[in-house]
Amino acid sequence: MVTTIRKTERDEYFITEYVTRDAFWDIYSNGCIEHYQLHNLRNHQNYIEALDFIAIESEIIVGNIVLSNACIKNKTEQNEGVLCLKSLAVLTDYQQQGIGAKLMKHAIAEAKRLGYKAIVIPGEESYFQQFGFKIACDFTLINQVNIQSSFMALNLISGTLEMMNGICFDFKPSEIDINEYQRFDKKFPYKTKELKSA
Repeated sequence: MVTTIRKTERDEYFITEYVTRDAFWDIYSNGCIEHYQLHNLRNHQNYIEALDFIAIESEIIVGNIVLSNACIKNKTEQNEGVLCLKSLAVLTDYQQQGIGAKLMKHAIAEAKRLGYKAIVIPGEESYFQQFGFKIACDFTLINQVNIQSSFMALNLISGTLEMMNGICFDFKPSEIDINEYQRFDKKFPYKTKELKSA
C-alpha cells in the first residue's frame, strides 16, 4: 500500500482529531482527551502549521503528526529553535504497518530542512530510539515537571543539545474544563468507555 505524507490543511483538522481519538481511546484512561488537546494546541501560539502532517492511504487520512515550539532554559539563557512532538496518531485499523514511522521520518526531515535545532519527546524509549532519539538526561535535560523517564531528545543540528543543558518548556494544556470537553467530544461518533488492561 502506498502511503502519502503531506501537510495538513485546515479543513482536515477535524478528521485528524477523529484519528487521534480513535488511536488513543481507552489506552491511558476511560475514553481519551488527546484529541481535545490537539484541538486546543492548534489555537495556541506554539502551534506550527508547517509541521502538521497527515498520512493518506487509498484517499483515507489514516495518521497525523504535529510538532510544536518549545524552548530550553537555564540560569543564563533561553534557547529557541527546539521542537516538541505533541501528537502522533494512527487509526487503529492501520497500526503496526509502519505508518507512524513514516510520519516521524517525514516530520524530522522537514524540521531539519526548516532549520530547527532539536526535537524533544515525552514518549516510549523503545519506540523512538529507532529515529535516533536518546534519553534526554544524557544531554543534562529535564522537562518542566521534572520527570526524566520517557523523556527523549534528538539533535537536528549536530552538537546542539550538548550545549543546551537546562529545563525544556513546551505548551502544556491547562486543566481540562470537563463541560467544554464533553461538548467537544459530542461532535464525534459515540464510543463506549472501557479502559484496556495493561
